[in-house]
Amino acid sequence: MIFWGLAILPVYELAVLGDVVILNTIEFWTGNKLIGDAGAAESDTALAANTTITETEDGSLRITRGDDVFVVMAESADRVRVVKNGVVVGFAERQLDGSVVASDENGDVKSVASAADVDAGLDAAAAAIR
Repeated sequence: MIFWGLAILPVYELAVLGDVVILNTIEFWTGNKLIGDAGAAESDTALAANTTITETEDGSLRITRGDDVFVVMAESADRVRVVKNGVVVGFAERQLDGSVVASDENGDVKSVASAADVDAGLDAAAAAIR
């Protein structure tokens, strides 16, 4: 019953969007993983353990990691703004072909995830949730 409730509500989709677009975008700009893996160094694991993610009243995500505070705000259905410690550091935008483009605060493209990569990430995240 709980599975059907979560399947009907956009819980899985939001979790996947958060992982693929938001967390990967922040990891790209900082160069550090927000969530540690089993083989991570002790310092990386400690940082991951000190990471908190909360949703604010306006619907944006606030991610605190050590001394850094990231805020990810939706600008539209397909575009988010990433702010680090009060300064805009970039944007991530889903394209019509399903790819995701990450750009810096000046709009210069820094990374592109193809539609196939996004789909693979969504499939992997969905499998991990199940």
